[in-house]
Parts: sequence; structure tokens; C-alpha cells
Amino acid sequence: MKNNAEFQQFQRDHVRLNKTRRKQLGEHMNALDHYLSENHPGFIGTERQGSHALRTIIRPTTATATADADIMVLVRHDSDDHRTYVPALAETLAASPRYQGKIAVKNRCVTVRYSEPSQLAVDLVPCVESKGKFYVCPRDGAGFEETDGTGYREWFNAKNDITSGNLKRAVRLLKYARDHRKRFNCPSIVLTTLAAQVIRSADRGKESVSTQADIMATVLGRMSEYLAQMPYPLSVRNPALESESFDPDWNRAQYDRFRSVIRAMAKEAKTALEEMDPAKSRAKWQKVCGEKFIAAPGGPGGGNRPSPGPAQSAVRKAAPAASIPVVNRQGEARPFG
Repeated sequence: MKNNAEFQQFQRDHVRLNKTRRKQLGEHMNALDHYLSENHPGFIGTERQGSHALRTIIRPTTATATADADIMVLVRHDSDDHRTYVPALAETLAASPRYQGKIAVKNRCVTVRYSEPSQLAVDLVPCVESKGKFYVCPRDGAGFEETDGTGYREWFNAKNDITSGNLKRAVRLLKYARDHRKRFNCPSIVLTTLAAQVIRSADRGKESVSTQADIMATVLGRMSEYLAQMPYPLSVRNPALESESFDPDWNRAQYDRFRSVIRAMAKEAKTALEEMDPAKSRAKWQKVCGEKFIAAPGGPGGGNRPSPGPAQSAVRKAAPAASIPVVNRQGEARPFG
């Protein structure tokens, strides 16, 4: 069964970042943007990236875990030494009493961790622009690294639009299975890319992506088939930038474990979707989603009809998230010399 009401309740109460945290995260991001615009040399603008921009961010898993959001910080290309940009950003943040003691300096970003119970963290990634291309600035490595987070977001949003918003919900559920249920290990960007790439243009308006139950069975089934054709640890590229790799740092055993779990989850989802007894179907969905997937108000099975979609009279198709433009505030980035 499709268990529409159960999936909606599960997302709201256990998976999706709750309204209070979303509000706090927005306030943190706005404060960071304002502070950097006033204090960071060469600051041009910011752009939301990653799971927050894709709307696939989920709740923290434990009392010590955090929900991480990414911000690209576009700055002028004032130095040809890529190693200087992350430390410079950390120095600016450390100068503020608001951020002192909350900063962790990493290879490609500066992380600000907030101490309040919301368990939020923001990764700020300094980037420079040259001739319309964007580059991250790692402290280690051979040099600047080209990236295209905006192109990736637009690619994902187009896939999500095909499913009337169900793809983002499926990605959240997969991340929940990874983080809360510890079923497998996989970087979020890799998991998101694998889930999105199996969505096809021909899926628009089809029952196979019309509800959360349908898309979970579809995505897991196709991912399992795809991984079965790749016996060695896979290579995952940014669909918007072929040169940008998201490859997970897996050995053969870790990759085989991931393939095995996805194969098992695909079978569980298919069985749960095909089960017509409400109680049995719910129990089978618990194997996929966890024991917190419980009966919801609304009758047996919590609803078994597809959500309103393009093929039905009550059409409510989710619009893709708007691309967030970089705000140019202090001049253009100069080309690489």
C-alpha cells in the first residue's frame, strides 16, 4: 500500500528539519551574510548550496550530531595561492565575538557550529570566479578546484519537478535510513546524485513517482539495478560539470556493503508497496523507514491513492526551487593570471 498519511506524518515528525530549526538556520545564514559583507575583504556575495538549497536536509541523528548547511562565499581573486582563502575567512569570523569558539577550520571550508539546542552548523566555502567559472580554494592539494553547485542544484530541481516534489522526499528518507538506522555509509552528495540520476523524463505524470511509497520503490529498484552493473567502487560525477568528482572514499568491502543494503531495501520497498493488508504493509514499510513509521489518522493504510499529480484533475505540481543568484557587492572577481 501507498500509506500516504503515514509517509506525510513520518516526514513531518521525524525526518524533515522542523520549522523552528529552519527559521533559526535562515537567521544564522542571514547574519553570516551581513557580517561578511561588512567585514570580509574582497567579499562579493553568498549562495546557498548542498542539502539546504535542495531541501533535502534532515534532522540531527543524536544529541551531539548537527544538521549541516552549506554556503558558497564568493570573494575576489586577490591571491594566486589557493591555500590562503580558507584561513582568511576563518580570521574574519574569529574577529567577531559572535563566532569566537564556534569555528572549525577544514580543508575547503570554515564551519560555524551553534551551541543552542537546535544542533545546527553552517559550512562556509570560499570560492573565486574566473571567466564565468567558479573554483573552491582548498588549503591542501595542487590548486584551485572547479565547481558548479548552481548547475547541480538546477539539475536536481529539474529531476524533482518531474516527480512533483517526491524526489526530495525520497532523498530525505534515504538519508534517514543512513543516519538514524545506520544501514549504510554514503556521502550525501553521492546518495542524492544516485537517486536523482535514475529519474527519467518519461516518469512525469506516471504512478511510479506519484507518491512517496511509489518513488521509494522506483528509486531503490533502479539504484539497485544500476549498482548491480558496476562490480567495482563507482565513480560519481557532477552532472553539471563532468570534471567535478563526488567519488566516495570506499574500499571494495564498503562498496559491496552499500550495494547489498540498497538491494535489500529495494526488495523491502517493493514488497511493502504490493502488500494490500494495511497492518502488514505498514510493518513492511517499517523495515525500510524504521519503527517510527506508525499508523496515522485517516483510516486503514492512511490512504492508498496517488497524491494529486499531473495526470489528475487536482493538479498541484511543485515548482522547482528558484536559483539563488550571487549578490555582487564589491566588484567583479578578476581572471586567473
